[in-house]
Amino acid sequence: MNIQEFKTKIAASNISADRKQKIETLLAGEVTFDIIEQVKDLIQEDIEADTASLLTTEDKAVIAEAQAELSADLTKAEKTLDEDMTFVEGEIKQTNDQVQQLNKAIDQSKIDALKASM
Repeated sequence: MNIQEFKTKIAASNISADRKQKIETLLAGEVTFDIIEQVKDLIQEDIEADTASLLTTEDKAVIAEAQAELSADLTKAEKTLDEDMTFVEGEIKQTNDQVQQLNKAIDQSKIDALKASM
């Protein structure tokens, strides 16, 4: 699709008139990657505005409740993860301490064996 075909599609779309005008203005000059991103943003804003107007007060309340529940669940999951990580770190430290003690005992055994062989 070329720029003119895109302009025709935008003109025929149900995008708000002010956004259509902004898009037309952006596409009047050189079309760069930045311009394309700005056009995408304008189209996305229009979609979101249309979607927001479709939601009833009850829908918004349900969404807010679900978001609050999700937030609470995430907080709980983070707390549980933190507790689990603290436990794992404790176990690792304990295991490392045991390895050090074992290595000391092995070294001492080698020293004692060397002394006995002299």
